[in-house]
Amino acid sequence: KLALEFIKCIREARLDDPVAKLSEEVLYRLRHPPHTPPEPLSPLQKHSITNYFALENASIRAFEEVRASEIKTFNVAEQDLLHFDAVEKLIAKITGVESVQHDMCWDSCQAFTGPLEDDLRCSQCGKHRYDQHILKHKGKLVSRKFHTILLGPLLQAIYRDPQSAEDLAYRVLKTHEVLEAAIANNRIVEVYDDYISGSDYIQSLLEKKIRDEDILIMSSLDGAQLFESQASDCWIYIWVILEYSPDKRYKKQYVYPGGFIPGPNKPKNVDSFLFPGYHHVSALQREGLEIYNAWEQRQYTSFVHHYLATADGPGLVYFNGMCGHCGQNGCRLYCGVRGRRKTHGKTYYPALAKPDSPTYKVKGSDHATVLVQDLPPAASTEYYRNLKMVVSARSETAYDKARRYTGITKPSILIGLQPEHTLEVPRCLAPDQMHLAALLATLHIDLWRGEIDNGLFDDPRLWPFSIFLDDDVWTAHGLDVEALGLHIPGLLDAKPRNVKENHTSGYKTWEFIIWFYGECPGLLYELLPLEYWKHFCKLVRGFRLISQHLITLDELREAQNCFLSWYEDYERLYYGHREDRLHFVRQSVHQVTHLVEETIKKGPPICYAQWTMERTIGNLGQEIRQPSQMYENFSRQGVRRCMKNALRGMMKEFDPPTKVSSLANDLGNGYLLLRARDRYKMYPKGREFGALARYMGCQPHKIRRWARLQLPNGHITRCAWRENASRHANIRIARNVRFEVNGHARLGEVIYYTQVRLPSTHVDAPNEVRTVALIWPYSNPDPNLLEWSSQTLWSCRHLGEASTTVIEVTQIKALVGMLPHSPTIPSTGVAEARFHMLEKPGFDVATYAGPDESDPEQEDD
Repeated sequence: KLALEFIKCIREARLDDPVAKLSEEVLYRLRHPPHTPPEPLSPLQKHSITNYFALENASIRAFEEVRASEIKTFNVAEQDLLHFDAVEKLIAKITGVESVQHDMCWDSCQAFTGPLEDDLRCSQCGKHRYDQHILKHKGKLVSRKFHTILLGPLLQAIYRDPQSAEDLAYRVLKTHEVLEAAIANNRIVEVYDDYISGSDYIQSLLEKKIRDEDILIMSSLDGAQLFESQASDCWIYIWVILEYSPDKRYKKQYVYPGGFIPGPNKPKNVDSFLFPGYHHVSALQREGLEIYNAWEQRQYTSFVHHYLATADGPGLVYFNGMCGHCGQNGCRLYCGVRGRRKTHGKTYYPALAKPDSPTYKVKGSDHATVLVQDLPPAASTEYYRNLKMVVSARSETAYDKARRYTGITKPSILIGLQPEHTLEVPRCLAPDQMHLAALLATLHIDLWRGEIDNGLFDDPRLWPFSIFLDDDVWTAHGLDVEALGLHIPGLLDAKPRNVKENHTSGYKTWEFIIWFYGECPGLLYELLPLEYWKHFCKLVRGFRLISQHLITLDELREAQNCFLSWYEDYERLYYGHREDRLHFVRQSVHQVTHLVEETIKKGPPICYAQWTMERTIGNLGQEIRQPSQMYENFSRQGVRRCMKNALRGMMKEFDPPTKVSSLANDLGNGYLLLRARDRYKMYPKGREFGALARYMGCQPHKIRRWARLQLPNGHITRCAWRENASRHANIRIARNVRFEVNGHARLGEVIYYTQVRLPSTHVDAPNEVRTVALIWPYSNPDPNLLEWSSQTLWSCRHLGEASTTVIEVTQIKALVGMLPHSPTIPSTGVAEARFHMLEKPGFDVATYAGPDESDPEQEDD
């Protein structure tokens, strides 16, 4: 009933509701946005704000010390150079961004908002709202408070600058591009590169729920531990503005914290904390938000469309009001598949195959086997009928029965938003690919280590997949992972630590992903039984495809085949249709079957994964300077972040574009030659001389070597010339690249980069200056290993100096890692020293199309 009251308040929200606590100034600005740029700032005001941005990771004391030094050094009047607080007030005045504070329980149980606004005691723990000691002795109402940052003023601010407003036109332009391409292709979307390609968005357009003037947002909720060494849990939700292009919207500058739930105790009524933010959004949906678009130079009414809501597993329960992963209807995407429980058990597991035992007759769990090809779609149409069953229950017994049957514990707070401006529940609940990837990795560790719970008559020593049950093997594997770190480019962020020593103590999600989906196909070959290794590689291949920013329809078909085949074989190989192994089939295993379907509906999973939230929590946490007041400081940093981002959106002078180094050589099309560079020109030597002579068709002239190349995707590749000369013993190798020859992917180790002038007698390009890379190519990947591994194991031989060749730098497409291994080659039965490729997840996955017959440099493997 309380959840329904919150929903009712949100559905009927207006900007001037007393519960919203908006000042008259904010209300006026929301309804009458300024049409002119902010008033010009004085030089010293600009200087103060510039210092504020430059010292954002420093303390207030550091800012004040710099200010005092400047006053003394440059003889500036003290009142002209702003204090820290004065700078923040000036930014708040310019942007109109502010936070609203509401009372909360001292133990974080609930917030006194919405239907609880007038309560004087916490309904959960019974504590007084106000500090009774202070109230008795001083007569003051002192309570604990939390911050909510209003979205409306933020949205108005970022449209006030012409450049920022033009950036926000991405969605409209991209929509026309996607629709035109689909119409030209018999209404079939061939490429999925953003949520705009998804059928949910296109359907909302057809239903006229979304107009060009509207603003689409995505919300994300997650918990955070601010300090590892002490109890410091809290919760945060953020807004991601989907009007921005993908190369902008997930960056720190464009992500806006929405509200904070201080800890350290876990909140018992999260709806009460989310209420102020969603009440405000609903009011903007109901009344409309007046926007002055400085690029189009017009004012119009925009409706905020709440498109997606994301969270990890624990956080999603607060968004969707469902029972979580242990329930009979536990799928986070609410597909309707019913789980199975063990005899006398209470937890349900989403196994599709019924246990083979003839004695398995658990009521509600002994339904017939469901084929993975016959899985119902996510976001079941029965959700609202089931929800009605729950909310209409007239007794505790009836409620418990309805809850168990439906998997719904309460109506979602998102139902309170205006239906015509919201992708409805549960369609708006997106899968979380980031945490899913890590959960699958930890599940396999439990399986391979034999540490997952086992039945009385199910000895892990007899499991063919318990390859790490022997501690010596597990220790050796951990050391192998650690040793491979030097071969993983720094582009891939943190290299995986020893998985044996660290996987239970702070092993990061990114480490799990690089280890499990990048290193394990090579490390586990000949360690896992062949059938299990092939099965594992299907999961890896599917995840590599689905993790891309751009996914073709053919790649989606391949990923679906990989996932469904992997799931079917997982139940056969691991679960084995045994009742005592039902717990092997976790919700993370089930969720894999929905990834392709959700991509078709919502675009690539990378677009709504929790990476953005994790980065926001991380960089806000790094800015905390007062651990004794960590929650208030964390909230204040979030408010400051919003003010800074809004100001940068309004006044581009505080957001200067990143300048290319004057020492770089801009080659065009996103390619840049970067130093180090030879001081003097020199003739190439040895094999390099011959390779350049063949490329140029004449004797090479003197050249200068360059050390680094920046690619259009942002990768910076190095070369053997400088890496081998480096004094850093532990430098991570970043000189292996993937390049294309006549449309076919090849791999090579860069010797160095240089520029050559073709002779005047050259047939195609006389006297043309070309930028090239000298490389030692790798062989084609072993065809048998490539096929067996579902194209995940590119096992190649290094062809050595004798193979030195020249390619144009525009042929280079990506930086890759080449990890050493010594597999037994199936065609010869002999072990060889080889390297296997590791690409950064999230970038286009190379699909080997076979050797190019016309390539004269091609080596036959």
